[in-house]
Amino acid sequence: MNVSTIKNWLSGFFSAHDRNLERPDGRALYAYQLQEIEFEFLSSFLSTSIKTVVGRHEWPSGTERLLVLYAAEWFRRRYEGGMWKWEDIFQSLDWPMLSAQERQKLAKDGLRYWQRDVFRRDSGHAAYLMTVVTEGGFPMRLVNQEDTHLNRYLKDVLSDYTKLADTGADAFKIATAHGDRLPLTFRKAPVYQLAADTIEVIYEYANKLTELQGTQTTELNAFDELEKHYPEWRQKLPIILESAGAQSLVNGLLNTAKKKQQAKSEFVLLNRFFKCSPHDNNCWKHGAKVELPSSLSKELIAQQINVAEGDLPRRLELSMQFGHSLVPVASMTREKDDYYIYPYGVDSLSLSLSPDVEVSCFVMGYDGGKLGELNLRGGSALDLNLPLTCHMDNGRLNVLGCGSIRSALEFVYTCLPSEAHIIEGECEAVAWSNEGFDGKWVKVS
Repeated sequence: MNVSTIKNWLSGFFSAHDRNLERPDGRALYAYQLQEIEFEFLSSFLSTSIKTVVGRHEWPSGTERLLVLYAAEWFRRRYEGGMWKWEDIFQSLDWPMLSAQERQKLAKDGLRYWQRDVFRRDSGHAAYLMTVVTEGGFPMRLVNQEDTHLNRYLKDVLSDYTKLADTGADAFKIATAHGDRLPLTFRKAPVYQLAADTIEVIYEYANKLTELQGTQTTELNAFDELEKHYPEWRQKLPIILESAGAQSLVNGLLNTAKKKQQAKSEFVLLNRFFKCSPHDNNCWKHGAKVELPSSLSKELIAQQINVAEGDLPRRLELSMQFGHSLVPVASMTREKDDYYIYPYGVDSLSLSLSPDVEVSCFVMGYDGGKLGELNLRGGSALDLNLPLTCHMDNGRLNVLGCGSIRSALEFVYTCLPSEAHIIEGECEAVAWSNEGFDGKWVKVS
């Protein structure tokens, strides 16, 4: 393969498959939507492009451009898990293992050609391989598996982003905050950026789908409608939609986003749960998260806090009270007959408290005074003298209730006080401990 062959191939690549380009335009490499036949062609070309002369490795000028594109796509198509290694790329091409200096030069020059920035580690050093890997988008292996870490992770990020998007939420920060949902290999800033890009695209086009839906009662086919009205959406998405698994994942995210955008509840909810202690994966610690609707009606607020509608100021604040703490969680601004709720951020909605602590929700004036108490579902303290039943979801034990519980779930986990026992169902002991409260755990089926 010579220099002219590389230039000719790139020229054809930019003009093919509706790319309509003459040169790189700075988009992520996954956005070029490399086709299978192009990928195979790169593999064939590159496998014959390197030679060893007097102990040195040589390659034609321009090889770095193709290698970066190939490597990004290889990790998307062929990566099977484990550590990211240059060796895997070179072995796929029957190349010898290049020195660190050679690898760095190829990656640096190649990424510069594609006008892509290089991620840097906390130390300030360039992370070339990490950059190349994530330039390809999410690996097919992760995308195609149902109920995987990636699937659950993206849904969690989407859930928080949907609640906070109208307040200018930073998708990258939300993606980073949920990083412990991912395998260790993927807990890196470039992956969080991929997730943030994915969720922003999903949110944007779910909103467009809602507008297209309008008053139609028949549910629209998301992919058909987006292809018809917004064909550019695929290029923006770090998940390539060439497999049934990828389409299922993205369709599920779109539907979730649409439902969350359309939903308008009339209550504030406190979700109580138990999460693993940071010091011991078999030890459970209580936590709680405030779930807010996008708005509350002026009438409902007035009724619950016992204030005349006309006396309600245009701007209010919501605060959670527990123990000796009063924590502001959101502002509320009235538009016509509704108060629109703007959370202060993901962290403000997460409460750290013991399970036997009651939580109350107060409407506050901007002078800091309490106007009255709103109903808060889930605010009551958990009675630790009764069996406490939970459902495992995404590595957390979500509280279903205390005392006698009937559930249609296949199995649940129950924390029993010393005197309690299971009346119905089979149970087996689970070797878990608790932080800050007593009780023994059993799995009930």
